[in-house]
Amino acid sequence: MTTIRLKLPSNLYRPWKPLYRQRSKKQKDPPAPYTPLEQQIYDNAKVKFDERVNILKAIFTKETQSLSTKSRFAQLQLKAEEQEFRQLISMVNQENERLLAVRREDERVALEEEERIRSQVLNVLSEKEFREHLNVEEEVKQMKNESRSWINPNDLSREIERMLNEKHDYNFSIDLAGKKRTQSGKEIVEDNKSKLVSISSFESEPKNVARKPPGASKYEE
Repeated sequence: MTTIRLKLPSNLYRPWKPLYRQRSKKQKDPPAPYTPLEQQIYDNAKVKFDERVNILKAIFTKETQSLSTKSRFAQLQLKAEEQEFRQLISMVNQENERLLAVRREDERVALEEEERIRSQVLNVLSEKEFREHLNVEEEVKQMKNESRSWINPNDLSREIERMLNEKHDYNFSIDLAGKKRTQSGKEIVEDNKSKLVSISSFESEPKNVARKPPGASKYEE
C-alpha cells in the first residue's frame, strides 16, 4: 500500500499571507483585511484586553498612591525618630555631666575628709611626741636633781668613807675567753653576774700558731 503525501500550502491557515516572500524590510506589504469572523474575534479579544489593562492601570495607580503616602509617612517617621534620637543623646549628655559633677564633688569631699583625718592624726602624734618630750625633760631634770643629792655636801667625810669602803677594782684585763683577770693573772669571779655565754674548753685553750717569714707561700710547710 502506497501513501501519498500532499504538500500543504504555507498559507493554509493564513490565506491573506502572500505566497511570495517579502521583497525588502523597508517596503513592507500591507496587511490583508480581516474576514468577518476574524473581525468579531478580534473585537471581543480587544474588549477583554482593554478591560484587563484598565484594571491593571487602576491597581497600579492605587499602589503608586499608597507607596507615595507610605514613603511620605516613612520620611516623617524617620525625621521624628532622628529628632527623638537627638533629644535622647542630649539627655544622656546632660545626665553624664551631672554624674561627673557629682563624682567630682564626692572625690573632693573624700579628699577633704582624708586631709582632715590626716591632720587630726598628725596633731595627736605631735601632741603625744610633745608630751613624751616634756616627760623626758622632766625625767632628765629629776635625774639631775637626784645626781646632785647623791653626795651630801654637808657631810663630805662620811661620803668619802663610804666611797672607800666600796671596793671596785678597775685594774683588770679581759682575755680571749672573755674572763676578767688581774695584773698578776688571777681570775676575777663575779658571783652576782650570771654567765650568758658558755665557752667550751677547746676555745679556752691557748692557740700556738707558728708564724711564717714574710714573703713565704702559705702552701709551704
